[in-house]
Amino acid sequence: MPPKNASKTADIAKNDNHIGETDKANPSYHLIIEDGKADKLSPKSSDKIHFQFAHDTEGKNNYLRITGNGGGGLHSKEWISLESVTSILAQQAGHPFKSSVLKNCMIGKSSNNSSFLAAILRSPDIKLIRPTDKSTFVHQLVDDFDKQSTALLKRST
Repeated sequence: MPPKNASKTADIAKNDNHIGETDKANPSYHLIIEDGKADKLSPKSSDKIHFQFAHDTEGKNNYLRITGNGGGGLHSKEWISLESVTSILAQQAGHPFKSSVLKNCMIGKSSNNSSFLAAILRSPDIKLIRPTDKSTFVHQLVDDFDKQSTALLKRST
């Protein structure tokens, strides 16, 4: 079953989504974070995951996308609906979860996508999840998830 945001994500994915060309490809997207950086999930890695956070001024929705992997490797460059992400995360309230729950947010099938997205969701700029006490690769919602997710969904600058 395709993710709820599949049609919007597919429409966006048709555009040329390279870093620095976002406004040319889709002028309704206003970059809020042009080059965000997130630590990878593995404490053994010092490489960063690079991302963008944008507001669609026409649709009034916010999106994230992975723009780079400091260690190399494949990843999808599609815009990911923040609404879809927060909806899936809200279903995880009260219990630990793995990055794989985020697969339904994305069309791209790179095996790294969900872990890279989880790293972004842990970043200081986004702060929706954190590692559990038992494993750095298992997540839980931050204590103020509702407040933080509402603020991110409403953010336009």
